[in-house]
Amino acid sequence: MIYIRKTDRHIGRNIFIAAGALITQRKRNKTLAIATLVNRSLDLFRQHLDFPHDIVIRIASLKKKAHGRYNQNGSLEININQPRAQILITLAHELVHAEQYKQGRLVQKFKDHEGWVHSWHGTQVPNKGTTYEAYRRLPWEVEAFKRQRPLALKVAKEMERIYG
Repeated sequence: MIYIRKTDRHIGRNIFIAAGALITQRKRNKTLAIATLVNRSLDLFRQHLDFPHDIVIRIASLKKKAHGRYNQNGSLEININQPRAQILITLAHELVHAEQYKQGRLVQKFKDHEGWVHSWHGTQVPNKGTTYEAYRRLPWEVEAFKRQRPLALKVAKEMERIYG
């Protein structure tokens, strides 16, 4: 679950920056550039995807190798520790998940004795992706990985046209 913390900085819309991402001047500059990119791209992504209007985005330094993550409660995190060129691709990937949840194609529920289970188009998927290969084979991940790059490229071209 993604939580907005009291120390996070609200920069507009529903975009927040983790305090830790602003500690040094170098991190601050990089993080603010990422925040600007995210802010400018949201409306453009909305032209191609059906995700919640009240989505909350948190920009932070994430542990492990995660580029980002989406939670069905309508919150998304973007990792500042990735190449800037990867940011739009990560955002596209996570917004595809936001669309999947919003449209009810992907559902996550807690079941006694099973823990969190996922359903894809109404069918429970038993494997949560315990290895990277298993994770990449999950049907919602297959879709997100397939759509992320074309979406990011469309949005990047539109941003280039608008912002130069």
